[in-house]
Amino acid sequence: MLFRSRGVVAAYGQPGVVRVAALLLLLPSPTSATVGVAIKPGPTIQILNPEGLPIAAPGITVAVSSKGAKLTGTVTLLTNIQGRVAFPSLILMDTARTVLTFYVPATPTMHVATSQSIRVTAITKKRVG
Repeated sequence: MLFRSRGVVAAYGQPGVVRVAALLLLLPSPTSATVGVAIKPGPTIQILNPEGLPIAAPGITVAVSSKGAKLTGTVTLLTNIQGRVAFPSLILMDTARTVLTFYVPATPTMHVATSQSIRVTAITKKRVG
């Protein structure tokens, strides 16, 4: 079950147990990347309940929110039991300055975390000779 109500980011759980996410943290927020190379360190999302304790979620998806930017790699992952999900294989495919937006797949219009602006540079080839 997943829903949004009165400022609550998301709620989910097993029958009879509802967990409400109060805070979704992006740790760390990348600031730079190289075209065609996985973003290092890969962004990690942590989901916390209103008491500040970690909770598991049905999954998180990442997308680029900048016009013309392209993202490859695994873009949807499930959180672990501690409510954390890492994205180690995200690759930006052009030099457009971009922002990553992380959201719960069942409610794609509900943004849960946004990165800082990421400066993407092209790979520089070394001259031989």
